[in-house]
Amino acid sequence: MTRLVRILVYALGVLLWLAVVGIAIEAIERYRMPRIEQAAKAFGDPRIAQGYARNLALVKATPAPPLPAWAPKDAPSRDEFAKRDEEGRKRLAKDREEAIILCDVGGTVQAIYPSPSSATAAELASRIQIGKPLYETFPPMERQDAVGAFQNVAATKNYQTRDYPLPLANGSLNVYEFDFLPNDGTVPTTLVFVRDSTWEVLWKKFRPHVYRGEPYVFWTNAQGFRDNEVALPKPPGVYRVVCVGGSTTAEGARNDLTYPKMLERGLRARFEKDAVEAINAGIFALTSGGECERFDDYLGLQPDLIVHYNFVNDLTYGLPDWIRPKSVWQEPVKAFKNLCRKSFFIYNHFNRLLMPSESEMKVHLRDGIIANLRTMAKRAKEAGVRMAICSFARPNVETMSQVEKDFFTYGMNTSLWGRVADIESYAWAVDLYNGLVRNLCRDSGLLYIPVAEHFQGGIDAYSDRCHVFLGAMQSKADAIADVLKEDISGSS
Repeated sequence: MTRLVRILVYALGVLLWLAVVGIAIEAIERYRMPRIEQAAKAFGDPRIAQGYARNLALVKATPAPPLPAWAPKDAPSRDEFAKRDEEGRKRLAKDREEAIILCDVGGTVQAIYPSPSSATAAELASRIQIGKPLYETFPPMERQDAVGAFQNVAATKNYQTRDYPLPLANGSLNVYEFDFLPNDGTVPTTLVFVRDSTWEVLWKKFRPHVYRGEPYVFWTNAQGFRDNEVALPKPPGVYRVVCVGGSTTAEGARNDLTYPKMLERGLRARFEKDAVEAINAGIFALTSGGECERFDDYLGLQPDLIVHYNFVNDLTYGLPDWIRPKSVWQEPVKAFKNLCRKSFFIYNHFNRLLMPSESEMKVHLRDGIIANLRTMAKRAKEAGVRMAICSFARPNVETMSQVEKDFFTYGMNTSLWGRVADIESYAWAVDLYNGLVRNLCRDSGLLYIPVAEHFQGGIDAYSDRCHVFLGAMQSKADAIADVLKEDISGSS
C-alpha cells in the first residue's frame, strides 16, 4: 500500500469517526431537548404565574379610572351560548354585537347567528354557508391560518384569537376579530365569535373608539391611540410628551397601567402640577417603518417632545431575512450557517456563531431602524418638536442561571419567530442597537434616555424577552422620568 493510499485511508477513517461522534452528539442532544424544555417550563411557568399574580394585586390596589362615556355596557358572557335555546342565542349575538358561528372541530359551519347590531359582522355572516367550511371564502393566507386555529383549538382545548382583513361588498377591507373557543357541549364543536377588530389597519393603526373589557381593559381615543381623549389644539401651558413604540409601549393591564401613563403620573408628581401630559401612541407589533408612516399622526397630537422606545419588532421581522441566504452560490457562509442551524447541538451551544457577524448586523441596523430614526428626528426638528430615543431593555442574561436562559429561549423558539436565535444572541443584538442609538443621539443632538442601563432583571421582571410585569414597567417609567425631569425643567 503506497503512502498516499494509507493517508487517504486514515483520513477517511478519521472522517467516519468524526461523523459517528457527531451523529452520537446530535442524537444525545435531541434526546436531552424535551427534558431541558420540560425543566425550563417547570422552572419558569410558576414564576411567570407569580408575576401575573403580582400584576393582579397591583391592578386591584390601583383605583380604576372611569370608562369613556361611549364604552358599551356590560354584555352577556360568551359562556351563555351553551345554556341558551335558539332564540336566546340570537339575542346573545345581538347583545354582544357579534356574529356567532357554530362549527365542527374541522371548521364546517353548523349554525349561524348573525348580529343585527353590527353591519360588518352581519355582512360577513351573510357570506358564510351552513355545511361549508367557515374559511371557504377567505384569502389563501387567512384560510390556511384559520385551518391551523381550528386544529389548535381541537388539540389543546384553548381559545385562539385571530385578526383577518377581509373584503366588504364595497371593495374595502375590514379587519375582523375571530375568537375560536372550544364548546363545552357533549358534541365536540368550536364556537367562533366574530366582531370588528381593534385594528383599523392591521398591525399599523387601532380603530378609533374601540373598547375591550377582556382579557385586559383596552380602549382607544378619537385618534386611534390607547389613551384618553387628547385636547386639540393643545391648551396653553401644557407640556405634552408623545410616547412612540410597539407593544412594549402600548402594553398594560388597563389604559392607566401602561408606562406612558405611569410616566405622566411621575412627571406630574415631580413638577407638582397637572400641566404635563404623556400620550400613549404605542401600537402593538409596529416597526420603525410603520412609525415613519404614522409620524404625521404623532405630530398631529402637537407634542413638545416625542419619546421613542422600540426595537424588538424590527429585529423580529428583520432577522429571519438577514440570516437567509439568497442562494448557496451567492452566500455560501449563510447557507452553511443555515444548515448548521438544523443541528440541535450547534443551535443550542454555538448560537451566536450562527448569527450575522457584528459588522453585518450593524449594517442591517443602520440601514433599517437607525435610518428610520434619523428620518423621524429630521421631521420632528422641522416641526419644532424635540425627540428623545430610549435604549431598549432586555433580560439580564449575564446574571441568569442556565435554566432561566433555557426558559426564555424556549419561549422564543416556540413563538412566531421560531428557531432563529437564543436569548443570549438576542441580548447581543439589543446591545448592538443600543450602542448605535447612543452614537446617533450624540451625533444628532437628540436626547438619549438610558433605559436599558437602569432597568435590569430576569424572570422576575420579564414575562418574555421584551414584555414586563407592572412593577418593572414602573421602573422603566421612572428611568425615563428621571431624564425628562431635568430636560423639561431646562426647556420650560
